[in-house]
Amino acid sequence: MPRSPHDIGEAVIGPRAELSLAAVRSDLPTLVMGILLASAGVFVLALFLSGRRERSNLAYGLLALSLGIYLPAAAPIRGLLFDAPIVWVHVELVCLYLAPIFLASYFEHVFGPGRFRLLRHLQWAHGAYFLGAALLVATGLVPVQRTLLPFGVLLLGTMVVMSARAVLAAARGNLDARIFTVGFLLAAAAAVHDVLEEIGLVPRGDVSLGHVGLFAFTLSLGVILARRFFEAHDRMGRSLRVLELSLASAQAPDRGGLSRVVLDEIIRLLGARAALLFVTREGGAVAGAELEVAAGSEAGGAETPLASVIAGFAPVLDDLVEEVRLRREARVWKHIEGTRRSAMAAPLRVRDELLGVLYLESDASRRPFDAADLSLLNALGEKLSINIVSTRAVRAELESALHQKRIAEQAVLLEAASRLASGDIKTPIPVDEKSEFADLARGLDQMRRDVQQKIRTIEAKKAEVEVLNEELRRKIQQHTTSLLSSLRTDVDVDEDDLVTSAPSFEVGALIAERYRVIEEIGQGAMGVVYEVERVRDARRFAMKVLTSRSDKLAMARFVREAQILSRLDHPNLASITDVDVTPEGLLYLVMELCEGKPLHRCKERHRDVAWCLSVLRQMAAGLAAVHAQGVIHRDLKPGNVMVSADAEGHAQVKLVDFGISTLTGEHGPERPPVSERGRDLDTPPSTRRSLPPPPQEVTRTGILVGTPTYMGPELAQGSRHWKAHSDVFSLGVIAYEILTGKRPFNVPPIFVGMQGQTLPRPAGLRRVEGLQGGLALMFERCMDPDPAARPTAQEVAEMIGQYGVR
Repeated sequence: MPRSPHDIGEAVIGPRAELSLAAVRSDLPTLVMGILLASAGVFVLALFLSGRRERSNLAYGLLALSLGIYLPAAAPIRGLLFDAPIVWVHVELVCLYLAPIFLASYFEHVFGPGRFRLLRHLQWAHGAYFLGAALLVATGLVPVQRTLLPFGVLLLGTMVVMSARAVLAAARGNLDARIFTVGFLLAAAAAVHDVLEEIGLVPRGDVSLGHVGLFAFTLSLGVILARRFFEAHDRMGRSLRVLELSLASAQAPDRGGLSRVVLDEIIRLLGARAALLFVTREGGAVAGAELEVAAGSEAGGAETPLASVIAGFAPVLDDLVEEVRLRREARVWKHIEGTRRSAMAAPLRVRDELLGVLYLESDASRRPFDAADLSLLNALGEKLSINIVSTRAVRAELESALHQKRIAEQAVLLEAASRLASGDIKTPIPVDEKSEFADLARGLDQMRRDVQQKIRTIEAKKAEVEVLNEELRRKIQQHTTSLLSSLRTDVDVDEDDLVTSAPSFEVGALIAERYRVIEEIGQGAMGVVYEVERVRDARRFAMKVLTSRSDKLAMARFVREAQILSRLDHPNLASITDVDVTPEGLLYLVMELCEGKPLHRCKERHRDVAWCLSVLRQMAAGLAAVHAQGVIHRDLKPGNVMVSADAEGHAQVKLVDFGISTLTGEHGPERPPVSERGRDLDTPPSTRRSLPPPPQEVTRTGILVGTPTYMGPELAQGSRHWKAHSDVFSLGVIAYEILTGKRPFNVPPIFVGMQGQTLPRPAGLRRVEGLQGGLALMFERCMDPDPAARPTAQEVAEMIGQYGVR
């Protein structure tokens, strides 16, 4: 046992230098041993702080450091280092009183707390005694030397408990206990030698063997740590290699199966009863991230349902896992309250990123988990963390490749669908049978083939319809030509020979046994317009029936309209289907039933530039088709333009009433020099009842028949000047009227021409908001006094179309 602080030995007399040199020679080994122990303590503490966070390392580091300070503080050489005897005495006693606390903590963490946790209680006793003694000494109530005896008694009890446990463990074959026992015996032998030396039975030497024994005992404790470290490292290496082999040879089809393989191997390596693997959701590995159970396994290797595995764990499972998740450090509970089990858990981390928690639990028959097991679990957890990260990286790479492949396949299908939507039905759509979009590609290709087949069918039917329409037009031409010839050659009919009653057909009446009257649409001076239904197929048409009071000229104009319509075929023109004479001798003309209402009744849409341009483009297109057939309309006005809406709400235009139109190079029947202002049979067909235009809008003066407001100035010289450019002039006037809401001329242009005046150039179109300057200039050109300066109807339609108008 070390000498007490009051034991100063024999007095020595001599020169100061020789005495100092003798003291150095005598206490130098003690000083060296103290320095070595303090260095070892600092080194072990550094290991603990750097990552080897085992409580045994902390306890040994503090023990070695305190004893390394105690040895030089208890040696006479201390006076040469620092001449303050009272300070050295207090430093010596502080280190001496703290050493048993650290030694008991070390023993507890290496060999376990014991059945009754006596070492834990002894640690608290030493700590309480140290604090009490320090308080009594500090207050002067007790001299410092009087605290040694109670401390010696307490230290003796502590050493008896530890030595007894060590001897019993050594007898069971525990190598660490044997090393501890050897070191303890060396320290005890040295202490006995010092006691014998004190009582004079053994000659006093220069060096206290008690210090040597204390140094040897402390070194033996370090040997235990080193052996445990290398054993744990070797065990860890072997376990990691076994785990790597298990991972490499695993044939698990899914992530859960691979996790069970890993858990089975960890259970076998650590001798656990069961294990659970908790992981964070991918992308959720942040502080506070929730955990979910990924896999579970029990000893024995039998595949057990996860719910059954979880049900077999202790209730404290969640508490330990949550503690590890929050602290991000491994924890071991050597004894679970209410059971004889122990449990430990380690975080799965990579670069401070929490991936999950690995939880193990032992059964009652196994020794509790200790620090070595926790270290091994940490190492296995690190290996498992790397495996999880690599697995996620491989899976992410695979998913990325599959995603890229999926995007490429989608792009191919989108391109094929785009081609199909644009009308390309000839290019086959490739079908990859291994692709997840194979059904979609197959469906698109089948749709392409179906569309091809339907188009062929439609084209065949269209060709048949064209043939039938052409035959119908040919027959109508022949019929109207025959009627016109008979009108030219027949003798005049007396008024008495004419039927004076106006034609009147009730709803439901049959006309010519082929058409049933649905309703009356409108009446004019020379006839009535009905909506009729063809009996054969129930299709609806508009029928013009000439009044019985009509003269030859009216009949000729009526037949001429049928003749002209039979030559026209365009979506913006009303088509004719039949012309004949009823058994009562009334001429009738059956034509397409135009939906909607006349343009002059669409004032709510006037000045809507987009809508107006769409209407004007279709009017120009219809006029271009008329002119292409050598026909001049001669009465183009808003009342003869029917406007409806298609399925998408866009304007749909039909030009109607070709009763006074002429064929190029044909002068038509005679025109008597009679001035007549009245209503013509030019009421536009409609599904709604509509009134005819005001009487002042229709005139027939001399040889001119038309509407003055829309007639060009060149027509003042006679109908021989009525050409296609006159219809274009009418189109320009209509364009100005619907775009500005006003008429371009205060005086009808034809009257200006008759008076020999110059027609003014209207400029209001240039002030229309939203109308492009090029279009405004073109519409002004349409109203140019010089017919040669006007564009053609085809040019008007094309130019409007260039601005994106449909």
